[in-house]
This record gives sequence, structure tokens and C-alpha cells, in this order.
Amino acid sequence: MRKLQDPINIDDDYQRLHVLGAQWNMSDVNFNFEVCTTYPQTLVLPDCLNSEDIVAGATQRSKGRLPVLVWLHPQSNVPLCRCAQPQVTLSAMPEHDRKVLVSIKNACPSGFPLRIADARPRLNAQANAMQGKGYENISFLGGPSMASLQFLDIDNIHVMRNSISKLRENSTAASTNNTANDGTAASSMHTGQDNITSSKWLYHVSNVLRGSIGVAESLQIGHPVVVHCSDGWDRTAQLCALAQLLLDPYYRTIDGLLLLIKKEWCTFGHKFEDRLGSTNSKESSPVFLQFLDCIYQLCLQFPTDFAYSTHFLAVLCHATYSGYFTTFKENNEMERYRFLRNVFMLERLNPDDLEFSSIFCYMKILLHSNVSAALTNPHYAPPDSTNADIKYLRPRYLVSDLQLWREGLFGMNHPNFK
Repeated sequence: MRKLQDPINIDDDYQRLHVLGAQWNMSDVNFNFEVCTTYPQTLVLPDCLNSEDIVAGATQRSKGRLPVLVWLHPQSNVPLCRCAQPQVTLSAMPEHDRKVLVSIKNACPSGFPLRIADARPRLNAQANAMQGKGYENISFLGGPSMASLQFLDIDNIHVMRNSISKLRENSTAASTNNTANDGTAASSMHTGQDNITSSKWLYHVSNVLRGSIGVAESLQIGHPVVVHCSDGWDRTAQLCALAQLLLDPYYRTIDGLLLLIKKEWCTFGHKFEDRLGSTNSKESSPVFLQFLDCIYQLCLQFPTDFAYSTHFLAVLCHATYSGYFTTFKENNEMERYRFLRNVFMLERLNPDDLEFSSIFCYMKILLHSNVSAALTNPHYAPPDSTNADIKYLRPRYLVSDLQLWREGLFGMNHPNFK
């Protein structure tokens, strides 16, 4: 199977981070998607692991999604890895899964204990353990001197779907009532705030930001971090991507953000086809929308640190849900590859035409159009040479610190945006 072609190549990010030569190796063991059908073709793992270790380790994680590196601290070489929940037993930790985790810990120059960030509430993880999955038993890894486990209490896709549905239903009803009534502006504002609060949308955004801060600060201190949720393609993508945004100034540029989305969301198998579907579907959920909302909050709190505007985020959001772009077709790279191959054959297209169906190409075209000024941040101040590689942003994350992202959540023509 040929390598997937796209205007943005995540291998470029690994080269930027100087992954090779830092006790890590880029493996093509998944080139034909035989190890994990929902992972990218190139996997980065500790160089002490051979192909047999990788294949065996994949069998001991849900969906074959074993721990792999996605980011390396450019100054300390502390790794950020992601995966799915482990296949567990009560008596022991699977041998190969333990070997992968210990190898990640040992590849970190600081020597600090590994921190495992489980995005889920503890009760949810315990429920999964009754089905032979669940979470890591730290004692099997050697105890607190070797590793720690923290639950981040971020709710699942079903809770998020209900929250955004309630927010939109309440906001539509409030807009209709305010139009019909001649009540005071104060009462209208109070009603609107009650609707926002009852949906708990900002509460969930707050939780995602809080968890991302925890991951970022662990990395900044010097702890290697492994992030997972259940299958590792929803909350895990949010946490890993946001932690990198908080630490690495490159991802606050337009090229950097697009690459981050490509890496953490597209190639690592966020289920765009299912999640962007009808709200009546049990698989739909605003996970990616929530990620963009978190970036919106960061842009408000750090107005000179992001090269893109909040309008850029809104355009990206609406393009995501438009159904026009192959970037968001299917649920992973393997499915997307097969979908595009069939389209090319049926329509007799050239594979080079792929880039013109990409959201990344579209956004870059807009940046060269007459709307480019609205997509960039005129107050952006690039980091100086002393913090070009790392500049940690620590946002406020309490609900009272957050604002409703009307342009993204409702659309630019919705009454709540006017």
C-alpha cells in the first residue's frame, strides 16, 4: 500500500522535534495498517522495541492502539504518548504492554516516574474493567517510583452530545422568546445565562482545559506522560493536542495548528464520519468542536500568542461540518485511503487531485484571498529566540473564566451571534 499523500505530512513534525537520535525510532511496522487499522502508517516508539514487541504490545491494548509517541519536549526530550485503555487482568499486567510502558519511561532522560493520564471518570474506567479492559495497576509497573495514574474526570461522547443539544435547544427557544416579548434586556440576559449553565457545556470545556493543563505541566516538570481514554480517539485527541498547544509555540501558528489537527485528529483515527453525523446518532458527538472551543478560550486569554484569529477557528469549524472535505470523510486513515482510491478509480481522477479536497489546502487558499485579514491575528507577537521552542501558557479554566463561543457553536447567522 502506497504512503498516503497530503499537503501536510506529520513526519515533518517528528523531524522538527528531532525525534530520531533521541532514543526513539520511526517504525513502518504499520505501513499496511496490519498492526492497528486506526493508527497512521508511521509509528514512533522507543528504539529498544523491535517489530515483534510492537505487534505483541498492540494486542494488549483496546483496538490495537498501543502507546506511541506524538510529541517530544524540544529542550528536555520528555515524551508525550497516546494510546487506548489496556486489556487487563486482576492478577498481572500483560507482559508486552508493561514492556512498552517501561520503555517509554526509560527513554525519558529526566528519570522521573511515568504519569498515566486517564481522561475518564474513575467509575467509568472501573466499569470497563468488568469487561476485561479498564486501567493500569501501578503496582504491576513497580509502584509510585516508576509510575502514577490520574483520572481526569472528562465525560464521554454521549454526555457531550446531550450537552450541546441542550445548549442549542435552549438558546433557540430563548432567542424566540426574546423576539416575541418586550421584556427588559436584563431579564433576557439572565435567561440566556441560565440556559448556558443548565447545558453544562462550559463545565465540560473547563474540564478538558483543566486536564490539558495537568498533562502540559507534567511534561514541563519532566515527567513522561501517556494519555488515554477508552479507545483513545476522542478525549485523548483533545488532551494531547491541547497540551501541545499550551507548550509549543509552533502550534499557535496557522501551519502549526493545521499540522496538529492532521496529526492528532486525522492520522490517529478520530471518528469524524461518526462524530460529525446526525445528532440522533448514538455515535455523533461534538468532540472536535469542543477542542476548537478550547482554543477559542486560549485565544481570548492570550491575545498576542496566536497567529490565527477566532474567526479562523469559526471558519474551520463550519468547514468541518460542511461535508465538503475528504479530510473528514471516514473514521481513520485506512478507511479514508480506500474511500479516496475508489473515488479516483470511478471518476478517473489523478491522485494529485487529493490536495484540492483537503481542508488544509482550502484554509491556505483562503489565506491568500481577500478574506485573509479576518483569519489572522493582527496582535500576534511571534516568540523571541529565548522561547521559540517552548513557551508555556497556563490558562484560567474555571467556568467563570470562560466565554460562550457563539460564532462557532451557533453559526454566524444565528440570533445568538448577532
